[in-house]
Amino acid sequence: MSSEDREAQEDELLALASIYDEDVFKRSESAQGGETRIFLELPQDFVVSVNGSSAETLQSPRSEYTVSFLPPLVLNFELPPDYPSTSPPVFTLRGKWLSQAQLSALCRHLDNIWEENRGSVVLFAWMQFLKEETLSYLKISSPYELKMCHGGSGQSGPPPVPPDAEQRGDAACAAAAGAEILDARAVQDVESLSSLIREILDSDQAQRRKCFDSKMFLCNICFCEKLGSECMYFMECSHVYCRACLKDYFEIQIRDGQVQCLNCPDSECLSVATPGQVKELVGEQLFARYDRLLLQSSLDTMADVVYCPRRGCQTPVMKDPESIIGICSCCNYAFCTFCRMTYHGVSPCRLTAEKLLTLRQDYLEADQKTKRLMERCYGKRVIQKILEEMDSKEWLKSNSKPCPGCAAPIEKVDGCNKMNCTSCKKNFCWTCRGVLSDEDPYAHYNDPASPCFNRWQLSMSSEDREAQEDELLALASIYDEDVFKRSESAQGGETRIFLELPQDFVVSVNGSSAETLQSPRSEYTVSFLPPLVLNFELPPDYPSTSPPVFTLRGKWLSQAQLSALCRHLDNIWEENRGSVVLFAWMQFLKEETLSYLKISSPYELKMCHGGSGQSGPPPVPPDAEQRGDAACAAAAGAEILDARAVQDVESLSSLIREILDSDQAQRRKCFDSKMFLCNICFCEKLGSECMYFMECSHVYCRACLKDYFEIQIRDGQVQCLNCPDSECSSVATPGQVKELVGEQLFARYDRLLLQSTLDTMADVVYCPRRGCQTPVMKDPESIIGICSCCNYAFCTFCRMTYHGVSPCRLTAEKLLSLRKDYLEGDRETKRFLEQRYGKRVIQKILEEMDSKEWLESNSKPCPGCAAPIEKMDGCNKMTCTSCMLHFCWICMGRLPNKDPYAHYNDPASPCFNGLFHMMLIDGEPLEPGD
Repeated sequence: MSSEDREAQEDELLALASIYDEDVFKRSESAQGGETRIFLELPQDFVVSVNGSSAETLQSPRSEYTVSFLPPLVLNFELPPDYPSTSPPVFTLRGKWLSQAQLSALCRHLDNIWEENRGSVVLFAWMQFLKEETLSYLKISSPYELKMCHGGSGQSGPPPVPPDAEQRGDAACAAAAGAEILDARAVQDVESLSSLIREILDSDQAQRRKCFDSKMFLCNICFCEKLGSECMYFMECSHVYCRACLKDYFEIQIRDGQVQCLNCPDSECLSVATPGQVKELVGEQLFARYDRLLLQSSLDTMADVVYCPRRGCQTPVMKDPESIIGICSCCNYAFCTFCRMTYHGVSPCRLTAEKLLTLRQDYLEADQKTKRLMERCYGKRVIQKILEEMDSKEWLKSNSKPCPGCAAPIEKVDGCNKMNCTSCKKNFCWTCRGVLSDEDPYAHYNDPASPCFNRWQLSMSSEDREAQEDELLALASIYDEDVFKRSESAQGGETRIFLELPQDFVVSVNGSSAETLQSPRSEYTVSFLPPLVLNFELPPDYPSTSPPVFTLRGKWLSQAQLSALCRHLDNIWEENRGSVVLFAWMQFLKEETLSYLKISSPYELKMCHGGSGQSGPPPVPPDAEQRGDAACAAAAGAEILDARAVQDVESLSSLIREILDSDQAQRRKCFDSKMFLCNICFCEKLGSECMYFMECSHVYCRACLKDYFEIQIRDGQVQCLNCPDSECSSVATPGQVKELVGEQLFARYDRLLLQSTLDTMADVVYCPRRGCQTPVMKDPESIIGICSCCNYAFCTFCRMTYHGVSPCRLTAEKLLSLRKDYLEGDRETKRFLEQRYGKRVIQKILEEMDSKEWLESNSKPCPGCAAPIEKMDGCNKMTCTSCMLHFCWICMGRLPNKDPYAHYNDPASPCFNGLFHMMLIDGEPLEPGD
């Protein structure tokens, strides 16, 4: 093989490997060749049809299938030594859905392409032709009919040839073109039409899935864009959601027993998930529950199915319409399907409906002796069962109505008269029990001709009761649970009002008590204050006559200020007497508290006379009532303070702690509820899935930061856990690192961070024992170091056992001399030196001196921490991996972190234009003028 042919072959194979994925192009390992799989681009709604009378091929005499992909054409090739200069590639072309005649026509056209490009590489041209022009070249259009004559491609000899077989390239006559048309390189590798159809459908489904997996989709539940491989779509409606959201949605429904509700989350869509999709998402255990409940719910709607009456069995049994016998297929118990007792043949059931009523009444009214006699006659368990069943029936009869669809008993607890059966999902009217339309069930109540016109709302016993219910339901729908919580035992509840503060609102403290705060004056900038808590209870005659009974609690307002707010709430009631006022109260407290009490920033917190725990009122300043001073909570006297106003705080120190904790919690809540764009993965995510750097406020998603931190820690770069923004130097706190990477990696991070810090301290040495290596502080006035872990005393200079005032046994000059004597000495001299100093000491000296010499000739010390730095390649801007300092390799000057390359762009710098000075290119140094 000539060098030009070899080079051309290598270049072509490398180019194909870089262009195509492994599932399209695969290079052979043993020879210069490979295999390409060509997936054709089909028109939209391409149809393949089959027409055959053989029962072996397909069950129906004619079938049509719409596909987006067909099985690939497989081109196997081998490059001869003189390709491309002389010979073409040796190849075979295999296809499942093309006849041998069609494949032969393609082979001949590949030969023509070679003849037109002789001397040049042609594999890419062949692949492009097969991919883009196969259908047009063979004049294939939709619908494309698949035919197999004379046993498919396995015929031993050519059959008679139709006159026009060569011109029309008929797909039905793959073998009919004769020996001169068929090409031995064309192979139709399919056994039968049935297997061909199966392979076409399987290939189409696999390629559809591959295309779906590679696209990006927006999940309408979490509103994140994700790859199709992380999503799932409903086949009927083609709606797409991410697997994580669907998994949570399906698991909640299955745990709640709502197995009929595993449909598309879109409110207007009725598509249902397949059992295969459910199983793929929720796992084996929950799927088993789903399968069991789905079967049970289906059986419950079947009137001809009863359950085995044995408690430990309960197997479903089909009822025979012409007989009352039921035989359990599991325990073989024969029972009467009417009375659920052991089968009694032609004898009548021992307990009819009338007999049951009489028996229950007799038993309940009988004395103890008669009851014992009846239990002996019918059985105590039977009696107890009858009583329970009859009680249940009576309760259901008086408290429920049967569903008009499946007759299941429905109890109405609360809400409107539009009911929905949980068994058959039918909508019906509670008043008239009429079935309602699924499209617009409320039209029944809006039609003047309907008997239930304007009767969809549950009527209450009084107007006050209805007004109270409406108000409480409205508040529950407007506010979250952390703002409004309804009482379970009475008509009342609790509201927590978070005030809207001005920007940069400051609270200040001024007190002399050492118990309150450590500093005599402190100021804190907050965005949120602890909420005001309004507890209320609605009396029976509210809102027609009486106002709500309430208490108002606050931590940062004095009792006088809270009393002023209570009086204003009373005024609001007087202005709106006869109407509901809770929403007006809440809006006033939320929006007007600061302006009403004339509170502005900075707001000074004061607690006089022990806070809110005073036993009696102190002297009252003349203007206390008018100015509502926050510093005189008790000074307004008994006539001003309101018993409904409660300042529930013990001291200023606890108040400050609660203010700061509340501010931090509300900040976090606001952050968690907002959407942020992560500048690493470019996905918008909720703040609860993100983390921000406190110094710069840059936000990234937790998943990206976790990967980023884990890589840095595993690589030992614990000094680099900073903001990923290239222009930002904010550093993550240890708490943030621990929260993301877990205990094990955080322990490594903590250890390496301590070690890197100690390595930069000149007054720290390590214990020389190999198994210890504990850091030891050096005493500047002594050379002794004592390890705190193993108590080993050593010399901090020579790292040997401490030798007191005696000089170190091996000085630097002595080490050089000893090394020279050992290397230049004969065998006896070397043995003498080893006996005198120890063989291990000699070997250590040789290694250390060699290392020092190598470092001196091949490295330079970092100007920051003096760590030896070796330059392997690249530019002259260096970064020390120990102290992360940027410096110049030429002049060893420190470089600024913000713009380290300015040193090489400054004409006044000695290293101007020297960024790549002495850089090796192909083994030769690059000079500044190059």
